[in-house]
Amino acid sequence: MSRRAGLLLALLVALTAAAPAQAIPPEQRGEAFNRLEKKVMCIECNVPLNIAEAAQADATRTQMRRLLDRDLSEQQVLDQLVEDYGPNILASPKAEGFNVLAYLVPVLALAALLACGAVLLPRWKRNRAEAGSGEDDIPPPDLSRADTERLDAELARYGA
Repeated sequence: MSRRAGLLLALLVALTAAAPAQAIPPEQRGEAFNRLEKKVMCIECNVPLNIAEAAQADATRTQMRRLLDRDLSEQQVLDQLVEDYGPNILASPKAEGFNVLAYLVPVLALAALLACGAVLLPRWKRNRAEAGSGEDDIPPPDLSRADTERLDAELARYGA
């Protein structure tokens, strides 16, 4: 009996693994559609589908709704769109091959900027401290008596 139970358990695990992706319940299809719309580009105007207004965008939306109505998962809908239109329909590239650079370059650039700031900021502070505050080192200009009176009159005129 335990051998049969083991075979039954193995069969159940195999069927579960071979089962298609979880279908989206009808009440959640609107939310799934909105998520998909943000992940897909309009192939005609090259903007995200959720803001595209072209006729092709409407056709793609209709196709997405039909695919969701056929109980396909979000990933299956994306895979079908890629099959029909090519990889340029995806808003973000798949992280494989050369496309990995699209994700790595911004992170590496930010790390390089932070490293430069960590190295240069103490130097800038030290140089500023060695030079003094700056404002105190500048002597006031020598004004003639006429210029001083004119400056005082202007300041008084503006209430300063």
